[in-house]
Amino acid sequence: MDRQVFISHSSRDKEVAEAICDRFEGGGVRCWMAQRDALPGQNYALSIINAIDASRLVLIVLSKDADDSPHVISEINRAVDRRVPILPVKVDDSALSPELNYYLGKTHWFDASHPPLRAHLNDLASNVERLLAGQQATIPMAAPQHDAGRP
Repeated sequence: MDRQVFISHSSRDKEVAEAICDRFEGGGVRCWMAQRDALPGQNYALSIINAIDASRLVLIVLSKDADDSPHVISEINRAVDRRVPILPVKVDDSALSPELNYYLGKTHWFDASHPPLRAHLNDLASNVERLLAGQQATIPMAAPQHDAGRP
């Protein structure tokens, strides 16, 4: 089965990304994560590019650490360039940097910022399955936040 969801995340959010991946794959949605799926001896950047291009959805574990990661920003840029749909999953209360706001500012995100994460996984998985099937999400997602004075 092809990889359907590319999970973009900071290495500091590895446990969160793995929990999301485990839940998705337990339900039959295949995922790609760099630390797990980029093979030793292959060009790391090319592996990521190919995985994003082959994915039907890019899920970003959106946190302060992700916002600070140049790799995450590059992955989101690639997804935007390739018109791969992006689903931000907010896991903390940090505001978006101007750079990520540029890419994600008008995108609704899934709000998983109130622990525990496991309380959100079934709803998240259900929404991802619906998005992959081309249907609308069934639960409210958080509206994008903008800095004061910004559109």
